[in-house]
Amino acid sequence: EENIMGKRTTKVRVFTIADYIEEQQWLEQQHRRGWRLVKVVPPCFFVFEACAPEESVYRIEYHNRRAAADYIQMYEDYGWEYVSSCMGWNYFCKSACDISDARDKEIFSDAEDKLAMVDRIIKTRLMPVLVLLCAVLIPNVRIMMRDNVSWWGSAEGGTSIVLLVFIGIDLMLAIHCARKLRKLRKELEK
Repeated sequence: EENIMGKRTTKVRVFTIADYIEEQQWLEQQHRRGWRLVKVVPPCFFVFEACAPEESVYRIEYHNRRAAADYIQMYEDYGWEYVSSCMGWNYFCKSACDISDARDKEIFSDAEDKLAMVDRIIKTRLMPVLVLLCAVLIPNVRIMMRDNVSWWGSAEGGTSIVLLVFIGIDLMLAIHCARKLRKLRKELEK
């Protein structure tokens, strides 16, 4: 094991605000392959350190702020190792050896706490993005319609097309996140 210790790698992986469950599963898969998460760097860089392959459980908790020392201590009292914080997301890990039942796999004690996290994601991440998209999209579409921009024959038309493509991609991502978070909310409300 000594020869693998200290080796690091950085992997690039994009997850939306609604993909935190898939992100947890991906981190667990990396750990099984011998790569333990040590840091997350915005926007999508995951720094891993070589380790002995092991079954571990990763949980990501969103509070829109970095975890405070007393908060981290609370999780550590329940066997969770604090790994990293990134843009309001806090990453925790626990060895599968330390898990005796299904409740030990969760950082939240009940569905209400999970639901509160989903609501925080919607209020502090999704809603601001939707407001920003509307603030950018509506005036630009109005300007293009008012000025009757020639879509193909001018620099303004090319710029407008690029802007609309980026706004369209952002809008599709926002819709994806909204649908997925709504589905999560419905499942947790049952």
